[in-house]
Amino acid sequence: MFHDYRYENKSVYDAVLEGINYICFDNEIANKVLPYFPFPIGDQKKQLGNVNWLLGSTVWSHCGYNWCYEYFKKHKEANVLDIGPGHGLLSYVFLSLFYDISFHYLIFGKKDNNRLEASDSHFDISLHKIMSKFKGRVDYNYGFVELDDDCFSDKYDIITLTEVFEHFVCNPIPTMRKISSALKERGHIMLTTPAWGHINTYKSWRELPEAPQFTKDSYVDRVYSVGHVYQYDKDELDEIFDKSGLIVEKYHIFHNL
Repeated sequence: MFHDYRYENKSVYDAVLEGINYICFDNEIANKVLPYFPFPIGDQKKQLGNVNWLLGSTVWSHCGYNWCYEYFKKHKEANVLDIGPGHGLLSYVFLSLFYDISFHYLIFGKKDNNRLEASDSHFDISLHKIMSKFKGRVDYNYGFVELDDDCFSDKYDIITLTEVFEHFVCNPIPTMRKISSALKERGHIMLTTPAWGHINTYKSWRELPEAPQFTKDSYVDRVYSVGHVYQYDKDELDEIFDKSGLIVEKYHIFHNL
């Protein structure tokens, strides 16, 4: 699956395809990325797996890309905190289109993790490639946004969470309050999350435990063992954001037909 932006925004369309090619193929060994199959192959499940993941992500979060494009046209020197940046496609697209914006990645992991360039995580490898291409405009730190009280070192114009919210294992209100505290005055959060129904982990988001119930190790185990913890409907999101002190300016549901 791939959301075709070309009839909405040709600039975003071109940057998305350029970003996917750069992340997945630039400086890669041919036998690691060929032949082309529409599913991940190989011992590490890496060959072309990133391609399919990134193509799929354009469907999940395309409304957020369109919103960001319109925002950056008006705020050409914005600084962005990208929480859970994945392979970094969103940052690649907008760093290539707007030359004066900057990104900071908050990467899921313990603060004492090895440096990004020393990591063998396929996500970190992608992010390191983007940092190398856009030197001086991207930095990062590791941390757990739900547990750590000192994971933000700055105030940001935009904070992005693309397909992250549904992975929170703790009650989301304290986390969203913490995230909103890292916004500049008149700052914005751009958040995308699945709209295809509840899963069976909890009957209500109110059942999610509070962060102090977890150690760092038990928290990591919980995140990796569950995947999508809870998927929210609009009324639930409205309530959570209101109790977090946030005002929803724009809401969009994308139906993939």
